[in-house]
Amino acid sequence: EREIKLVFDKFYPSLETTIAIIKPLAVSKNADEEIVETLKEKGFHVEKEKRFTFTADQAKAFYDSAKDT
Repeated sequence: EREIKLVFDKFYPSLETTIAIIKPLAVSKNADEEIVETLKEKGFHVEKEKRFTFTADQAKAFYDSAKDT
């Protein structure tokens, strides 16, 4: 693990990733594009965009896992 970190840090010393989830209410109000543009204006780079709808079970699992971090 240490060797991988050292090699990775050499090429990407300040690499950080952030996930952004836009809630359904914002999408239903057509605010999603404005939110993405605001993120870009604030210096975020959108590496990948995927649109989907969580099932109730998926949403619960996601939010339960995020509580631990």
